[in-house]
Amino acid sequence: MSLTTCLSKAGSALPAEDKTAILGRARALRSEGKSALEAARQAVDEQIAAVEETLPSAPETAQSALEGASGDAAGGAPREQPRTAQSIAREIAKAEPDGDVLTLREKARKAILAELGSEEADDAGRAHGLRGDGLTQAIHDGQYEALREFAASMPVPVHETDIPMDTAVRAYSGTSHVPEQRASAAQRDYVRSMVDAWRRAKAAAGDDMAALERVTEQMRELVSGYRQRYLSALSAHGNVMSSMIVGPAKFPTTANRKRSETADRRAMEALEFLQNSIKRMLKAAKAPTDNSPQSELARVKANLEEREKLQERMRAANAALRKNDDDALRTLGFTDARIAELKKPDFAGRADFQTTN
Repeated sequence: MSLTTCLSKAGSALPAEDKTAILGRARALRSEGKSALEAARQAVDEQIAAVEETLPSAPETAQSALEGASGDAAGGAPREQPRTAQSIAREIAKAEPDGDVLTLREKARKAILAELGSEEADDAGRAHGLRGDGLTQAIHDGQYEALREFAASMPVPVHETDIPMDTAVRAYSGTSHVPEQRASAAQRDYVRSMVDAWRRAKAAAGDDMAALERVTEQMRELVSGYRQRYLSALSAHGNVMSSMIVGPAKFPTTANRKRSETADRRAMEALEFLQNSIKRMLKAAKAPTDNSPQSELARVKANLEEREKLQERMRAANAALRKNDDDALRTLGFTDARIAELKKPDFAGRADFQTTN
């Protein structure tokens, strides 16, 4: 069973934005050489982790609220708080940011059992609604904390705040019941993408100082360009609405479809820029980058070819729409919600993309 079919069977239980993120990530992993099955599994796992990490931990929030208010009556320094199951799990995960989550979870459970007893260990492992179990969530939090610190220490520092929270919240206010959580996930996805790009380039450069200087310069261009395009994609998504969020009354179907298409294009442009920039970094790790006019012309030609591919995708979508072939549309990366919108005729009675040459 294909990934698109699996996502389709999930129906309304899986938000459209999650389906889009999974399909986009799977395509990116396939382009890196992974098999369809490997790409699908990794894309789903990463999206689950991203959503879990955005969900606040009630016990930890309460614990934080108590800190600073536990000093003595004379206003002395706060008393040291006893360690919790979550703090123990985060500490273990932070020490192994690339470790297997299930292995770390078991390691944390044993540490909690030894330090706090069976009651705390059992409570930490219980499911808490949509959050899953608190122990697994703490592992994800700890690993991301290490990743965030690494990002800030890179030669070209990267921070969550590169993507302003208010901008990210606005991006999902019209399409999500939990825009703050989606915004946090967007920030984390940005950080992860930049860390992954740098790690790949650094590994390719090895101990060659000249190569490291070249990839650092390329990384600087990547961070600047990708941040700009990522923000542009979020801004475009902020114009998109869902009738499930804003209500079906007088819903601007045609206008919303065009806005959604624009948001899709902006997201695709950001992803293509990231992928092409990583290729340039890996190339720079092997030899000096050619910044001559001829090389720039080649890059412009490559960008034009990418845009032509995007236009071909739209033409393929039109052909599938005319044939009422939903499976073909899903293969092209469209969610069921987008397919339904594409089938609705515009003011001229057309139900397709309007492509231009």
